[in-house]
Amino acid sequence: MNLACPPGLDSGRGRFRMGASFPPRTAAMADIDIHHPHSMPMPKARKAIEEVARKLDERFGMACTWDGDCLSFERSGVDGRIELAPEELHVTAKLGFLLSAMQGPIESEIRRVLAEKFDA
Repeated sequence: MNLACPPGLDSGRGRFRMGASFPPRTAAMADIDIHHPHSMPMPKARKAIEEVARKLDERFGMACTWDGDCLSFERSGVDGRIELAPEELHVTAKLGFLLSAMQGPIESEIRRVLAEKFDA
């Protein structure tokens, strides 16, 4: 069986050849997708989300904007939204390469804040 050496490796020596072409790399994006039930009236739930948005801006410099019942937030390395429905919040976010390593702790903190603000 003949195994060809991948492009960029010097056959037999395992060294990198300068100028070798590799397929372009794409940055890894981590996804956060959380559904959280709530029983608040819509105006009260919206105020609670606005408090969260204010804290995001203060702590992390997140730009937050409302479009109907959806709050979008973004900054370098994060792009997400919180959709407000009568009995549920839906939080989605894409984390860039550097923050993707912190996906677990970030998701845990989001869940903690949602529980603090929306659980009775």
